[in-house]
Formats: sequence, C-alpha cells, structure tokens
Amino acid sequence: MRRLALLAMAFLSFNLFGCGGGGGGIPLDNTPPVLSAVDLTREAGKLVVRAQATDSQSGIATVYVITPAVPQGVMMQAAGAGVYRAELPENTARVQVKATDRAGNESFSPEMRVPPPAPPF
Repeated sequence: MRRLALLAMAFLSFNLFGCGGGGGGIPLDNTPPVLSAVDLTREAGKLVVRAQATDSQSGIATVYVITPAVPQGVMMQAAGAGVYRAELPENTARVQVKATDRAGNESFSPEMRVPPPAPPF
C-alpha cells in the first residue's frame, strides 16, 4: 500500500509541476492588432465598410464596425487576405473600426465621417 501511495505521489508531482526543464512556453502577446486601409463605399443602397486587420502574434479574433446607432458594433466578415467587410444602412453618418486579437488586445481606427451620397440627378 505504501509503495502505491509513493508511486501516486510521484506521478502527481511530475504531472502537476512538469519535468522542470525548458523554460520556454507561449510568448505573451501585448501588441494590439494593426488596422489599415479602412475604406467606405456606397454600393446598391448600402454603406460598405472594408478594413484590413492583421496580428502576427496571436491572430485576429474579431473585427467590428462601430456606429452611433449601434455602439456595441456590427461584426465584420472576413473577405480574405486579412480584409474584413460589413454592410450598413446608407444613412450611416460616422463609423469606427475595432479589431481584437486572440489575446484580447484591441485596436481602433480613427472615427470617420461618411460623405453624403451623390445627388440623385
């Protein structure tokens, strides 16, 4: 019985504390994602927002476009090559893009005023 208890303690200590070597591990990501190429266009009666978001350490978790009407944000969809896209109502006046990486770091674009639509004539 005593031998079984010692064996169990040895097993637990090895699994709880590891082998003691290495010192490596996953590097800590304190760097926010990079937001670039934020673009606003009007397409088929909608305001289309595109932005490029990259994070070389932990990767992008979410990208949102924030408006005064929807302060919690509208999730942008990945369009490939780090580009994200969202459609908003045409009467949207201001937007800001927020990217969050998988480590929880956030990055915000400057708030952008949306130019008025072209006259209908």
